[in-house]
Amino acid sequence: MPDKEELSEFMLKEYEHLAAAYFNSHDITAKWVKYYLVILATPFSLIAFIYKDKPQDFNLFALPITLAVLICLVGFIGLLISFIILNTRLDTTLYARAVNGVRRYFWDRVREKKLAIDESLYRVLPDDVKVPKFIKMSDLTWLIIMMIAANSFYLSISIPQILAHYSALDKYIPITVQFSFWVIVVTAVHIVYYYKMATKKENTYPKQVAPEENK
Repeated sequence: MPDKEELSEFMLKEYEHLAAAYFNSHDITAKWVKYYLVILATPFSLIAFIYKDKPQDFNLFALPITLAVLICLVGFIGLLISFIILNTRLDTTLYARAVNGVRRYFWDRVREKKLAIDESLYRVLPDDVKVPKFIKMSDLTWLIIMMIAANSFYLSISIPQILAHYSALDKYIPITVQFSFWVIVVTAVHIVYYYKMATKKENTYPKQVAPEENK
């Protein structure tokens, strides 16, 4: 069993790796956002090219089937990328909790020795492994809202038109009504996925028990 000195050395190395992973996760998120924006621009570029000489023929609710399929594909890919970004955000939270745990280890050593050190003068970041929360409003909130809106728009515009091309559903349910339905469905998919993955993280990586809770 390692002694305290060996364990402290291990915790320092762990802290370095976790801090690197934390900042790397932000870089990964930024890269995926760039890919996402490039993919989103594809249908607009194609529409601009197709209707550049006849803009009056463009009807968002009566697109050619090939264009509707492309928009649907872009929306589906956007949905998958949104899931990747959400998972990366949850991993970032996990890294932050782990860093807090390492920080707590060293501060507990100081507390055990009862050194006359005012923590408020030195410790700015938390040493609580229960924070940050997996389910919370974060700096990515507006990005997530934008992705939900974009994915919902792409899928809600294209799916009803694809269904109308291969069935007579539009004769019974107007395209605009179907559009509203799919907006709600796609939005719900994002929210449910985020909640389920966050809950899974919470259950997979249980909260550590504070020393005073063990008494």
